[in-house]
Amino acid sequence: MNGHLALPESAPRLVVSIHDVAPSTLQASSRAVRRMEQFGVTCSLLVVPGLWQGMSLSDSPRFIDWLHEVQTRGHEVVQHGYTHDKVTAPSWARLTSAVMTRGCNEFHTASKTEALRRMRLGANALEQYGFAPIGFVPPGWLASDGTIEAAEEMGFSYLTTRTRLINLQKNTVIDIPAWSHRPNSTLSFLGVGWWKLGTLTRSLIHHDLRLALHPGDITDKKLMAVSEDCIRRLLDVGYVSKSYSDLIQPELSLVC
Repeated sequence: MNGHLALPESAPRLVVSIHDVAPSTLQASSRAVRRMEQFGVTCSLLVVPGLWQGMSLSDSPRFIDWLHEVQTRGHEVVQHGYTHDKVTAPSWARLTSAVMTRGCNEFHTASKTEALRRMRLGANALEQYGFAPIGFVPPGWLASDGTIEAAEEMGFSYLTTRTRLINLQKNTVIDIPAWSHRPNSTLSFLGVGWWKLGTLTRSLIHHDLRLALHPGDITDKKLMAVSEDCIRRLLDVGYVSKSYSDLIQPELSLVC
């Protein structure tokens, strides 16, 4: 639910996803959710369910309570890999993941068997605390064919890549690119320029879009200010906030 005018279903859709949500990033994640709620944005929260940055779900009852609380406020919990590991991979895959995602390659070249193993461990960890996500987003949006097959076998309703949302139940695809920043990098200024120019373009030519916020973006005042400005501008020109689950379950989506 948001405070913007009701628009027809043909209105362009904006998905804001908060990545790497975990006990170790609770402060940044909660800050981002609060900020997005001020814009009337419903977020998809990409939760790392395994041991990551030295902490697991069992280490933080406070994180579990917070995640249940924001879920009741309408935000979506999504499974984001298992441990977000950098794994052994062929040289071409290591180069691709290093350039595009700083080595986030947990599912980039995974076999179906390995992908299933990791997905099940993650799903079991979330289920233990009362969460049953319908969507799976691999770290870095990098998914092998085996990963996509495994997600379908697991019963996930959707999986996302960098450019698409794959409806695994209906075998359909929504073209919806994802923008992200490059925090703590000499290339950060290029990302900022892209977000600003891209927002102007999208204001004139309406197409569905995803904006991804990572912990490094949220804690960087400049990057967060740019992100918030882009989101505000897109909402002002008619974009409608949606979660991933809204995109595949439009009958459950309400706009007021």
